[in-house]
Amino acid sequence: MLLNEKHFSYAEFARRCNLSISYVNSVRTSISFEVLCDLTKLFPDVNLSWLITGTPPMLLTAQSELESAQKELAYLREKVTMQEDIIKLMKRAESGDKPQA
Repeated sequence: MLLNEKHFSYAEFARRCNLSISYVNSVRTSISFEVLCDLTKLFPDVNLSWLITGTPPMLLTAQSELESAQKELAYLREKVTMQEDIIKLMKRAESGDKPQA
């Protein structure tokens, strides 16, 4: 799929990545960590998660990066809110106030 997306033949892809054609053919069954690292350096727009799991999107775009950042931000906001709630409960406990239902 990556070769089709990049419009590379097996030979051209192998040459660009400094791999043998037979290795490129075998990548469907296994790929080394070093080759994964090299691919992300050669093709920074390729999603590492897609390379490992096959889960879309194959290419990183500004939109997918924005969506990923938004999800991370929402997670962090939720975590901060939970921590703030814990701090409030601890302060109430220290002052002897009973938590409100």
